Amino acid sequence: METEVFFDITKEEDNYAEGDLIILHEGHYRKYSAMSGKYGKGSLPKGQYEIVSCFIKPDDGTNDSFKKEGFPWIAGIKPMFPTDRFDLAIHPDGKNEGTNGCIGIEENDLDAYETLNYMLSSGRSIIMKVV
Repeated sequence: METEVFFDITKEEDNYAEGDLIILHEGHYRKYSAMSGKYGKGSLPKGQYEIVSCFIKPDDGTNDSFKKEGFPWIAGIKPMFPTDRFDLAIHPDGKNEGTNGCIGIEENDLDAYETLNYMLSSGRSIIMKVV
C-alpha cells in the first residue's frame, strides 16, 4: 500500500493556519492536530513537499521550541516548487506556540516522529501535500 501524507488546512487567517497532519501508511491512518505560521513569513504555502529526513535535534539552545513530549525532533521538508522558503520542517509545536512556516504538531508528537522515522527507513521518497 502506498504512503500518503497531507497537511489538511481547516482554518486560515493572516499568517497562521490550523489543520491536521494526516499519514496513511501500510493500512494505518494517523491524524495529528497541527498548525503552521504565526512568525516569520507565516504559514507553509500550499503545494507538494518531499519529506527528506527525521532526526532527534541536537541541543543548540533552541530545543524547547521543538519539544512537546520526550525529546526535540525535526522532519525536514523540501518544497517541490519554486519558493523563497527554506529550512522548513515538521516538528512538535514547542513553547512559543507557533512556527516560522513549519508544521507544528500539537499532540502525540512522539508517535508522529516514530511513524515518519519508520517510513523514511525504507529509503523511499515520501511526498507530502499541503492542501
